[in-house]
Amino acid sequence: MRHTVVGSIVIPTYNRRTLLSEAVASCLNQTWGRLEVIIVDDGSTDGTEQLVTRLLGVTWPRDLRYVRQENQGASAARNHGLSIARGDYIQFLDSDDLLDRTKLARQIEVLERPENREAACCSCYGRLEEWVDGAAAGPGTRIGVPAATPEELVRKLCSRGVHGMATPAPLWRREFLVQRPGWKEDIGLGDDLEYYVRLLVDVRRICFIDEPLFVVREHGGSRLSTDRMTEASLMSLIRTRRLICEVVQRAGHWDAQTQQAFLGTMRTTYANALEIGNPTAIRDLESWLWSLASTPKRRHGIRSLILSRQLLGRKFLLAAHRLAKSRRAS
Repeated sequence: MRHTVVGSIVIPTYNRRTLLSEAVASCLNQTWGRLEVIIVDDGSTDGTEQLVTRLLGVTWPRDLRYVRQENQGASAARNHGLSIARGDYIQFLDSDDLLDRTKLARQIEVLERPENREAACCSCYGRLEEWVDGAAAGPGTRIGVPAATPEELVRKLCSRGVHGMATPAPLWRREFLVQRPGWKEDIGLGDDLEYYVRLLVDVRRICFIDEPLFVVREHGGSRLSTDRMTEASLMSLIRTRRLICEVVQRAGHWDAQTQQAFLGTMRTTYANALEIGNPTAIRDLESWLWSLASTPKRRHGIRSLILSRQLLGRKFLLAAHRLAKSRRAS
């Protein structure tokens, strides 16, 4: 292995002063010694800049790179970090998540093997943990999906709403990323899923480590759940799913299996649309889902749901959805 191989860790952050130091510590503790850590502060107003200034050269090394930009969103911050990164490999890490100390070393070792030179990335499992008062409240849940080929992974990601390939899961070759368009800065929910699917349809080979090598921390107010979904967040989610579908279709991956997987996860989005009750959004979503359910195979399940809503109303369909959900949970 080339001993000059460098990994770059890009950490976008916005008003997460209390969590940022732990995320950075998980980077500085990596067993792979040749690293650069880049913090992109997306206009924080909670004292993040003062925290970084205080820790640089004391707890953190002075060569840790800190840049600040006006608030533009996490995707813009990741693009900024990628544009100034100098490493051979890129690790994206949200500022409330953690890396296992061996993550980069394990993934770089896999990607540097001669038989894996065409692999654009190496992914892995992670753990979803609930954190209370600065500590994990339990052992957590394993997250992530393995796949032997990029096509298989894309299909699996199409069937998942969240945590199929979490932001910190893959380690990417920088040369692969910089030759392609970056993160979309005009979408919110699911920006990581859209970006990764868009990359994966252009990948020849992938690698996977069958172990959890990162932690996604769930904490108060940290992530949007469907229970708190607003009309704005719903429209953002639908737009993201449309973009993902367009990418998959354009790449020629829209087969019967992918169609079934994609429509399966869209049922939850459809239920959210019915809950919020914007008639225009519901009609537009139904029109799109109806067309998706037509080819390459006619999917009667989603069509029946749409017809039921149109004939019996959204309240009836929501009641049936809740009943089915409660029976599955029991």
